[in-house]
Amino acid sequence: MSNYSTFIAALSEANAFLVSNGGKPIAEAELRAHVSHLPEAQKPEALERLVGRIPKTMSTLGVKPTPDSPQAETSFIKIPNDKLCIRFFPGGAPPTAHSMFFDFYDLAANRPVNTPAGYTLRVTSPAHLVGQFGTVEAAGGYAPNDGGERFAVATGVICLLERPNHPEAFEFQVPPRAGVAQAVPARFMSKHSYVP
Repeated sequence: MSNYSTFIAALSEANAFLVSNGGKPIAEAELRAHVSHLPEAQKPEALERLVGRIPKTMSTLGVKPTPDSPQAETSFIKIPNDKLCIRFFPGGAPPTAHSMFFDFYDLAANRPVNTPAGYTLRVTSPAHLVGQFGTVEAAGGYAPNDGGERFAVATGVICLLERPNHPEAFEFQVPPRAGVAQAVPARFMSKHSYVP
């Protein structure tokens, strides 16, 4: 950085990005403390390198589709006897990733909703993944906004949705990334035939 104003501009740009993504800004004094041991002639270049290491872009996983998202990357499975469906989306994961995100979606209202009270999800296959699971937000220890919940699962796993006042559980398979437009057809199974 050839001068102090260029350094401050670069630091301000980096801090704006950090703050807009929920991060904490970096104080000028904090950066200067990192280079205080250097001779004066080396400090400007060292500060430039430090500011250059501050991220200015961020890859985010779990991003929900917007109305202008490619429809081929989003699929839905209707939950029987329910106003909701399960919406699958790649969430920013690379095309080679073996995972998908999903949420509960109200087609009539055209919006995602958080998990209704009493709904539980578990993986039933493959055997090494069997068990109940929750949202990304719950795993991170924070409460999502209304409709902000999402689940992350491996492609191909079989999940079971249990709901209050529904004697039959709803089983579905997470679609593969290739050809996401059509999810694997779901089938039913009796809660009594399910062995945890």
